[in-house]
Amino acid sequence: MGSGSITKWGPRFSEKMKPSERYDFDAQPIDMIDAIARVHDMDQAVDDFESYMELRFLPGDVKLLATLKNFREQVKSGKLTIDPFTGKAPSKETMHQVNLGIKFFGGVIGRKIGKLNIAGSVFGAMTKSEREYYDIEMKRAERDNALPKNDRNGSN
Repeated sequence: MGSGSITKWGPRFSEKMKPSERYDFDAQPIDMIDAIARVHDMDQAVDDFESYMELRFLPGDVKLLATLKNFREQVKSGKLTIDPFTGKAPSKETMHQVNLGIKFFGGVIGRKIGKLNIAGSVFGAMTKSEREYYDIEMKRAERDNALPKNDRNGSN
């Protein structure tokens, strides 16, 4: 996990490109956590992207957090002993990055939920349909925590 997916043309040229054209999503992830982050980055690579703090990305953040927690739990329980992207056991560094990602995105989600609550009190409560939409999307995101597959060699 880091500052985002690698760019196709380097930072000097990529900053002038639309987000959907900027990143090299064809590059293969180096490990499971990179694959998890790649899925999240792909979901946010929209041409009208302004900030990762946009509320519309909240369900994707919840999905990322749930997937990181799923990965951590599978490693802790011994269900996942080999990272399908490296062919090795997840390293201490990888698990440290997982824990940092969980902490960081837990904070991001908390701030976004706070924004929703403030927006509701300043601009009036969300409509019932808006609240239902967020509730459905958040629940779907929490359930959709499957780990990415390594398509290079057919491993899970």
